[in-house]
Amino acid sequence: MIKRTVEEEVEELNHSTTQRAQQWLREGRRTHFISLALVSPARFLLKSLCLGGWWGRMGAWRRAGLEWYGEIIAFAKYWEARQLAPAHTYAWEKEEQVGGAYPVGVVPVSVVVIAKNEEARLKECLDSVRWAGEIIVVDDESTDGTVQVARAYTQEVFSRRMENEGAQRSFGYEKARFTWVLSLDADERVTPRLAASLREVTLSGAGAADGYSVPSRNVIRGRAVRWGGWYPNAKLRFFRRGTLSFENVEVHPRVIFRGKSGPCLEGDLVHLVYRDFHDAVRKINRQTTLEIKKWLRENRKGGPWLMLRKTLDRFLKSYFIKQGFRDGFLGLIMASFGGFYQFLSYAKYWEAKHRRDSS
Repeated sequence: MIKRTVEEEVEELNHSTTQRAQQWLREGRRTHFISLALVSPARFLLKSLCLGGWWGRMGAWRRAGLEWYGEIIAFAKYWEARQLAPAHTYAWEKEEQVGGAYPVGVVPVSVVVIAKNEEARLKECLDSVRWAGEIIVVDDESTDGTVQVARAYTQEVFSRRMENEGAQRSFGYEKARFTWVLSLDADERVTPRLAASLREVTLSGAGAADGYSVPSRNVIRGRAVRWGGWYPNAKLRFFRRGTLSFENVEVHPRVIFRGKSGPCLEGDLVHLVYRDFHDAVRKINRQTTLEIKKWLRENRKGGPWLMLRKTLDRFLKSYFIKQGFRDGFLGLIMASFGGFYQFLSYAKYWEAKHRRDSS
């Protein structure tokens, strides 16, 4: 029997929890907060004890943890099917408008968008920045109609396999011909109020600074996540060409900025963070696999107790300290996914180190 990797186990878990949620929906089952908050952790503790997890067996903790999160994910998907709006439903264009709409291509800004298989979402992204003087799309060898959608807006479309996120973004920045650059992903949209702020900085000469942060309104299935550290979650996205680069790592690269930072701009960047909870688990699985490559190079510490502490710490900070509970059941789920990211990272790191040491 071939032993499955953690990544493979999570992929199977993602599909099985979707099927379980659909079955609950057919049966008319009700989602109970108490069951999610109390029963799932109790099962984890019992499973860990039975498998010897308290004596430091990472494999036992991993199996127990996946079972625990399986319950959480199944509940999340069931609740999603009953409570949340259809995918991609969010009236981002109705955000507060300031300054009205601008003619196409009049603002001297280079907008750089990275994309992969985003045929369904790229159009709205590019529609929101049609005022820009230049739009550049860097496509990661998409297999759908992403390139065709992009070429309806710009001829500056480049096909390039992504080595890592930082290198992909930097490639696009190098193609920019205007002084000011706005960095976007295909699942992001610029609200009219933010467009007005960008235009003011660019055209009024108010750009004494070299870079500006932008608030990010993260949205899942039509609902904005407002607490738990998700908003405003401002990031440096608007900058003078040549002042910003990224750490050369696989995922979540640190920004290297060589300039003077300005105040956070008014207006939000709407980020359709996940298509749905199935997509959330898929992304977390992919990102944590990339994360451990960086951890192996850094030779980080690992182990079951550190995994447990980091997982609980991420959840508790998001849900209580950063008041994720104010988003209701959605806040509980998003905080749980934050802990899930930590849990998978340490489980995969232990697996990778064990495989490396055994070879």
